[in-house]
Amino acid sequence: MNKYNKIFLLLIFGCFIISLGFCSENVNLHQHSFNEKWTSDSQCHWHSATCEHLSEIIDKSKHTWDQGTETKPATETENWEDVMFTLAK
Repeated sequence: MNKYNKIFLLLIFGCFIISLGFCSENVNLHQHSFNEKWTSDSQCHWHSATCEHLSEIIDKSKHTWDQGTETKPATETENWEDVMFTLAK
């Protein structure tokens, strides 16, 4: 085997070793866990992480509302009560 073949094989072997290092760094073995209950603010709702990565969220979506349901109609002697709106997922 001549000098150039040895250098070529060493370069190939070195690239192989380096690529193994990059691959092992990108493997994420952690599986996030999320709360089944919804978390929300004035605009959105989502499921928050329960693992150590508390900033992780899934299923984030803006609120959408239906047309509402009248909880008690107004009469001549009683005021009309608030309309109850339900969150449509």
